[in-house]
Amino acid sequence: VVLPACGIWQTYRLNDQYGAPDPGRFDEPARARLPGAEVAPSSGQWQRAQAVLESRCAVCHGCYDAPCQLNLTSWDGVTRGASRTPVYDGARLFAGQTSRLFEDALKASEWRAKGFHPVLNEREDAAAPNLEASLMAKMLQLKHRHPGPLDGLLEPGFAIGTEASYQCPTLETFDCYVDAFPEGGMPYGLPALTGEEQAELLAWLRDGAPYEPPGVLAPAVLASVADWERFF
Repeated sequence: VVLPACGIWQTYRLNDQYGAPDPGRFDEPARARLPGAEVAPSSGQWQRAQAVLESRCAVCHGCYDAPCQLNLTSWDGVTRGASRTPVYDGARLFAGQTSRLFEDALKASEWRAKGFHPVLNEREDAAAPNLEASLMAKMLQLKHRHPGPLDGLLEPGFAIGTEASYQCPTLETFDCYVDAFPEGGMPYGLPALTGEEQAELLAWLRDGAPYEPPGVLAPAVLASVADWERFF
């Protein structure tokens, strides 16, 4: 991939400060907390972050054809990251490679091999790089710097709809993206997160995007699930 000049410099700077990215950093759930973190691993931090993602982000990033294929409805979707390759392309002559979450790859490193780029920090696991080297954090912060109108219609000329150019910046090219699209923070074309919502997501990102898997289902429930699966 040929990066613009600012992308090359950003890559060098991040590698120099925080080391090269590790594609396998999120292959396993990140349960451990950083030293000095205020919240214990069993505090439900992921569940609170997930609630914000579901209420404010999944409206766009909740389906197979989500923008940049970024699916924010699960921890696996967040760690998979994003891709510039559109799922549906009417100009494509041959079938594209499928990229079904939970089907075509199961680990973040496998998605990197398929061309997906991270939205979480995959470099040094510390508070500063977990924010500075996270595309997701930068997109949220950009929106708070340029929140746009809180109600009513968007300003004329705001790039939205089928005529908008397709943009999927990476962490390395984010500075170039900001220069070209200062109003391009997330949620795009919608009101910014509230201060509480923003703080919840940034705290989760700062602490390494920890994940708390759901509890084990009761045997009776598992048996019912097996019955339905046999039926279908």
